Amino acid sequence: MINGLDTLFISKENYDLFLKTVEEKLSDESKLAIVLDELKEKIENGIKDLDIKENDKWNILTVVLSSQYFSPQKVFICDVHLIKQPDGHIKIKY
Repeated sequence: MINGLDTLFISKENYDLFLKTVEEKLSDESKLAIVLDELKEKIENGIKDLDIKENDKWNILTVVLSSQYFSPQKVFICDVHLIKQPDGHIKIKY
């Protein structure tokens, strides 16, 4: 993906699963790029706010994105599981 959201995930399979879930909830698939940019920003900000230790097993970030592009609820809610890798990078295991 152009916005780099895929680089936050631990594997392509995990990203593809997340992407499929987002696409299923969209009312207008032409807005996917906009929504993915907003989700990336929310996830990156959430990761910055958490103090994740390398051996923590239960790092869950709940992402809530209000948007007119989701129907009928106008909101997308999901939990992403975060893993701190030995090199210090935090990756998403959705």
